[in-house]
Amino acid sequence: MAQLKDFLAETLDIERERLPLWIPVLIGTGIGCYYLWPYEPPLWPVVTCLVFLGAVIAALPRFPLLRLCLLVLFLVPAGFVAAKFHAERLAAPMLEDRIGPVAVKGHVLSAQPLPENKGWRAILTNPEIERVSPEKTPHRVRLQIYAQAVEEEILPGMRISVLAVLNPPSPPVMPGAFDFRRHMFFQQIGGTGYILGPVKILEAQAQGRQWVVLQENLRSRVRRNIHDSFEGRPVTASLVSALLAGARDAITEETWESIRTAGLAHLLAISGLHIGLVAGFLFFFIRAALALSEKLTLHYPIKKIAAGAALAGTICYLLLVGAPVSAQRATMMTGVVLIAVMLDREGITMRLAALAATVILLLTPHALLNAGFQMSFAAVICLIAFYESISESWRRWYRQATAIHKSALYLLGTMLTTIVASLATAPFSLYHFYRVADEMSLLANLLAVPLTAFIVMPSGLLALLLMPFGLHYLPLQVMGLGVEMIYDVAHDITHRGEHMIYVPAWNLQGFLLMIFGGLWLCLWRSKIRFFGAVLIVAGCFSAWRAVPHMQPDIYVSDRGGLVAVRIDSENFAFSSLRRESFVAGQWVRRAGDGKKRLAWPDDGIIEKTGFSCDWSVCRWKKYGKNVMIVRNPAVFAKLCDGSAEKADILIAPRDHIPRHCPAVVKAGRFDLQNGGAHVFFIKADGIAVKNVAEQAGGRLWSPQRFSGQ
Repeated sequence: MAQLKDFLAETLDIERERLPLWIPVLIGTGIGCYYLWPYEPPLWPVVTCLVFLGAVIAALPRFPLLRLCLLVLFLVPAGFVAAKFHAERLAAPMLEDRIGPVAVKGHVLSAQPLPENKGWRAILTNPEIERVSPEKTPHRVRLQIYAQAVEEEILPGMRISVLAVLNPPSPPVMPGAFDFRRHMFFQQIGGTGYILGPVKILEAQAQGRQWVVLQENLRSRVRRNIHDSFEGRPVTASLVSALLAGARDAITEETWESIRTAGLAHLLAISGLHIGLVAGFLFFFIRAALALSEKLTLHYPIKKIAAGAALAGTICYLLLVGAPVSAQRATMMTGVVLIAVMLDREGITMRLAALAATVILLLTPHALLNAGFQMSFAAVICLIAFYESISESWRRWYRQATAIHKSALYLLGTMLTTIVASLATAPFSLYHFYRVADEMSLLANLLAVPLTAFIVMPSGLLALLLMPFGLHYLPLQVMGLGVEMIYDVAHDITHRGEHMIYVPAWNLQGFLLMIFGGLWLCLWRSKIRFFGAVLIVAGCFSAWRAVPHMQPDIYVSDRGGLVAVRIDSENFAFSSLRRESFVAGQWVRRAGDGKKRLAWPDDGIIEKTGFSCDWSVCRWKKYGKNVMIVRNPAVFAKLCDGSAEKADILIAPRDHIPRHCPAVVKAGRFDLQNGGAHVFFIKADGIAVKNVAEQAGGRLWSPQRFSGQ
């Protein structure tokens, strides 16, 4: 016992400086508890707990170990309260049913061009919707505006009137899938849709001088200049716009697929690489320019002036690209480093990451749910921990290296950075997107990262600086050349074969074990950190064990327009290969992709599957349990009078199932309306049914029709 006490005391003494790094982890734990809560929790019990713990901590100044334990308990409910307050503050009406065509008026908050000149995806703020009362009107709606519907470009600040069809934000396509409605809730978008007919511009100028509108207008102006500079080169224009104005909607799905397959998607996600290059370029360029003046060099702190100017320029770039979470994190960390330069202090990188995470989580708690936030911080934390462990050796090698050796060290550093970042983000990519790029991404990054660092970003930043003077054309052409070289690398890799690794959906418990294990491994310094490897292995084992139990046998969409049966590990049978294609794609992707999609026969059997259909019903059997999916309600007369074979699972996606119809499990039209998408698990020992409403619960963003579940 004494040895254990000595070990703990020694470990605590070694890790004392690392304890603050766990603050964002504890806050994030509380935030995660809020979002995992099965219903909307009341605030007063948590606030009461928070106040009590705060009072106890303040009253125990002489008991540091006890205060530390209480502080841990304090930070978790603090994150919970931050998430609850943030959600309540953003709560706004959301449409519950499809409406339209209706007249919609509103101010354009943002307008992103769609690929191939198909129009714009516009967000209208403070809309007026025909037949919808003001108290039930969403704060924002998102509309697809076709290019033929308007004679001039849609710009932020315009007030427009359109005839539109509006839909409520979609709930998950199946239990456990991504919740689009929750995602829209935190953007305060309460409806999405498309317009019918022409757009009428009521006011061409913005009302007042709202800085958001000014920001969006600046981004639109940058996009127009880029588009004009790359006439006839749409792929280049879209990629340059993504890097300089954060406009990724104009990138076609084919282009995205090539970039993802090559493992280069992170180059278009504005993050530490881009922010660091912008800050570094501005700092060294401004400092070099000031150093040309002997008077300025001798009498003014040009290093501090350059740091301040670089910080201002970095913030401007952040606003220009739309301030995604990954860029916010990078800007905070870079800003602290630049401020440290101005104050003659040294920045501590891991603490910078912890500080950035804490600020983001407290200001925007829902960022924790964002895959970009998770992957960005995972890569940064792992890279910092890795280079902390080899920093002394690396500095020694660099000091003793010749010019050729320094070039080799740069290539080695690029390779190691890619490997570490890829390993760090792989679990997140597999959990959220069910796929990850293979080893060819290493080669792609070895070619693309130097191009981004030495050609693309410097020339792009120069183009932005010269844009107010109309001198941006040549720098943009240099940037476009670099971007095209990167895309050629991605395109070549994509067309040399399949370079994606697909996995089925796996459980949250395994994912959380991997995350906590990775944090334990990276944040501690002593030997106890290696326990994190045990947690990572345990997470992998948990995920592997969970995969077979997470694959449904039958899927039914919430609208009832699409039903699928997973006949075996390789084949899916769909009621339609054209209807609700996005939903079908999500189902197959969660099953591991690469599955063969079969269409239900009009009258006959799918070979070697036992799945058969006629004009009235489709039949399938697994583990001796009969599945019947109704195609024509006339069949109820036969199914419900006992003359036909009894169904263990009876599904009627478009019809109401009579109560007296015998079946172990039934799912009809009203069940889908009230419960959302359904999935069925058929096992030898029974049948399990899950629906979206049970998973979503009665949260602020849940549809009202789910409240009865």
